[in-house]
Amino acid sequence: GALSADPRAPGQLWTATDAAFADTRILKINANRTPAMITSELPVTKDGQQASYDVEGLWAARDGFWLGVEGASGPDNLIVRTDLRGRVTDEILLPTEVSAELGKQGIEGITGSADGRTLTVALQRTAKGDPANTARIGRLDRQTGSWTWFLYPLSTTDVTGDWIGLSEIVTIDEDTVAVIERDKLSGPAAKIKRIMAVDLPSAAPGSVTRVDKKLLRDVVPDLRRTNGWTTEKLEGLTVDARGNWFAITDNDALKDNNGDTQFLRLGRLV
Repeated sequence: GALSADPRAPGQLWTATDAAFADTRILKINANRTPAMITSELPVTKDGQQASYDVEGLWAARDGFWLGVEGASGPDNLIVRTDLRGRVTDEILLPTEVSAELGKQGIEGITGSADGRTLTVALQRTAKGDPANTARIGRLDRQTGSWTWFLYPLSTTDVTGDWIGLSEIVTIDEDTVAVIERDKLSGPAAKIKRIMAVDLPSAAPGSVTRVDKKLLRDVVPDLRRTNGWTTEKLEGLTVDARGNWFAITDNDALKDNNGDTQFLRLGRLV
């Protein structure tokens, strides 16, 4: 469900395994060929031992990787930094006042600024105490350690058992990110699989600011282009050095899923 473009090589992408595998690995994708192919894997290790994380977001920086790790409970959510060899060099917890209000759906995406000073994460669902039908986007200033929070307005659903949440987040420019907003539905019932642009204004550390969103692409037609089953979990998104956008679905390790993983070439969105 995670996807990030290599900052040096157009068409080279990175993804990662999630909780479906005990051993966390970062996988290299060659998207310059058709079909795209996973060409190598990089084990993630901590203190010399194989690590095990539920990686839901990934950002490939020039000096290593940043993993957005979803926890079994709110306080277990982590930002994990590795070097270029996959060795964990740092783990960062979310602020207690935020993590304590999260359920099992926490960090779903991570991205960073061009200079690496800030990291931005997307939380999947509404935190307790926040307004209904909102999800948080958080920005961490790595120099000061301070967080700034933004309330993203989620769409609504009246389908029993459905909910709307965020997945991947991608930097567009210094003030703008793109996020995946999706429902829980699949097949002919699927309605909301969207890429949205969000401007994040300057705000005081610790503040919580409401933001607006703008549609960049409705991905449902892309998911239906092959006339197969419309998969539920549109979760990975990135843009490479040429400005080409890519997306990928999570097959949820076949749990209530037909096993199809779709890799989408979306061209230019901005």
